[in-house]
Amino acid sequence: MASALETLCGQAYEAEQYQMVGTYTCGAIISLLLVCIPVSILWIYIEKLLIMIGQDPLISHEAGIYSIWLIPALFPYAILQLFIRFLLTQSLIYPMFLSSVAALVFHIPLSWLLIFKFKFGSVGGALGISLSYLLNVILLGIYVNLDWWSYELVILLSGLLANPQLETSVLSICLVVTSLHYFIPYSFGVGASTRVSNELGAGNPEAARLAAWVATFLAVIEVREGPLDRFNYWFIAAKLYAYDDNILHRLEEEGLYL
Repeated sequence: MASALETLCGQAYEAEQYQMVGTYTCGAIISLLLVCIPVSILWIYIEKLLIMIGQDPLISHEAGIYSIWLIPALFPYAILQLFIRFLLTQSLIYPMFLSSVAALVFHIPLSWLLIFKFKFGSVGGALGISLSYLLNVILLGIYVNLDWWSYELVILLSGLLANPQLETSVLSICLVVTSLHYFIPYSFGVGASTRVSNELGAGNPEAARLAAWVATFLAVIEVREGPLDRFNYWFIAAKLYAYDDNILHRLEEEGLYL
């Protein structure tokens, strides 16, 4: 199932349908987490199953205990495999390398402590694997969500400035305007991607090429005119968000930087 996500995300990413990459990944996470439930039930009764097929009772008992304590690793492992496909699709290797190194550095001493120091044996090994997978997933999850979290963190940090009410209000308005501006070229890309794919599927390469050129032209115009329009009409537009003179004056000062 994780391999299927790699194919779907690769197609969506190359078609510049970036929202679909996230949609596919979220759907795959939910699907794999649901699949983990029956697998967990199977692992709970693995001792009886092994004995039924003629395995040694002692080995079956040890395998059953190990499998039960390994169940917590199943869920983060499923999410980890999907995060890996999600990042590989975008050729983001460095975050995976760092998270894997961190998990390895964490796993080795933890396993030694659990297995030898606390005498947990195979149970300690299973717990060590579970915690290491969980750490890896947390690190990659932070990286994946850091893009959007950064906006929230900047707003939170603005509350620590000298005039937190003024700074938070101004920064929130600036980020809203920036986000709105982002969706204009993004909509061009989504529309062009759909149009090009439809025309190519219908066997009309010339129409697909024309749609791509039109979208590129509109994007260039928007990139050129957008900053100028925002600079010229920034103070007028700022009144749509605030009436306080201090906020309006500060927004007028920061319009050039925005």
